[in-house]
Amino acid sequence: MKYAFTIPRYSNLSEDFLKQILPDYFDVAKDIENQNNLVVIVTSQQTDQDVLFEVQRELDRISFFIGHPIYPLKRYKERDDGLKENVFMMKTDLRLLGPVPDKLGRQVWDSSLSVQLCLWRLFRLEGISYQAKINLLYQIIEIANQKQLQKYDDATVAPSPHMEAKLLRDLVSHGKFNRGIFPSVKTYCKFLGISEKAHDPTNFNEVNKIKGRISIVEKEAEKAIKDQITYC
Repeated sequence: MKYAFTIPRYSNLSEDFLKQILPDYFDVAKDIENQNNLVVIVTSQQTDQDVLFEVQRELDRISFFIGHPIYPLKRYKERDDGLKENVFMMKTDLRLLGPVPDKLGRQVWDSSLSVQLCLWRLFRLEGISYQAKINLLYQIIEIANQKQLQKYDDATVAPSPHMEAKLLRDLVSHGKFNRGIFPSVKTYCKFLGISEKAHDPTNFNEVNKIKGRISIVEKEAEKAIKDQITYC
């Protein structure tokens, strides 16, 4: 069975380069009907859903570097007897985005990285709330590093990025409690200079201080993913 998916054609992603970094049962060709697109062809006997999952996770890995999500749209499915099931076409996207490393190789996949890249794609969606961003970043970090965290008890020193991800998650996700009953969270509130009362998303001062720490956690989540990427 052959599955064909249409994806946008990016100026910094050549067909030859994509063939090098995608699995050997993937092929990439120009879209003869639209020069702004490429066609990814997958030869597989797996189910439709499994094939789509494999294509999306490969595109998620590329999206991680270029900074913009890529969604494959199914173009057709060709059975072994040559019969094709055609589907709809797609819009194009010509934006020039971030570079993909030249030494990116064919990925050695595990379930952790697949989930992390999916979470990262959601994190990069436009219009997503800061609370959701924090929760997504925390999950990415937690998947990569599940060791027991030490208690945070010194408000004069910033917590480690992993601990900070957890503390931020606790701050924005458990709104209806007095933060003072969680010692590490209470210390973190002192570090931020905010109240120990329940998080109030209408308190702009508090929200801005929380948002100001997201970039630190984002870098830790990005590192957690990069450490698992396969390079040549």
